[in-house]
Amino acid sequence: MKQKIEKAAYLCLGALIALGGYFCGTLRDDVNAQSELESQDFKTVRCQKLEIVDSEGNVLITLRENLSDEGGGQVTVVGKDGKGKVELSDDSLTIDRGLSGGIVKLSVDDDGSHVLISGKNKKGAVLLKASDSHAGGVVVVAGHSGGMAQLNGAHVVITNSSGQVVGRLYVDKAGNGIIDIRDKSGKKK
Repeated sequence: MKQKIEKAAYLCLGALIALGGYFCGTLRDDVNAQSELESQDFKTVRCQKLEIVDSEGNVLITLRENLSDEGGGQVTVVGKDGKGKVELSDDSLTIDRGLSGGIVKLSVDDDGSHVLISGKNKKGAVLLKASDSHAGGVVVVAGHSGGMAQLNGAHVVITNSSGQVVGRLYVDKAGNGIIDIRDKSGKKK
């Protein structure tokens, strides 16, 4: 009988040690994969955030919860130089080359779908913005000189670099085509 009690005590002690090791292992926040270990195949891996790093420890790819108000999932891929990145979420795709490059963003929200292309080249900034909303489609194009053209339904507005309207093309209430051209100060020609 004494042997059975000792055996049961050792069995309980072993179980407590194994449980303690298990809990200590699960209390760590970050886990680094070891390159020396052999490959394993898993059917499902669950985590809140997964980072893939290069040999120097720089994060190249992140899979995580989207931190915006909308929630959902997000994938971020960072360029080799650390400046550019691509983000994909359930409602948008953004390609960003940082300050020296440009941005391309495709998104969908409660107001409709949107396309934004912005960038710089030797001559200056370029912008193209298109939106499809409940009020109708809008396209805005900005050129190197700072001028801008906006197409909103059946109405085109052209502004100069000062923001002054210098031209309009539209259809009036009677159905006539109207061209309105002005000088740089906004006076009719």
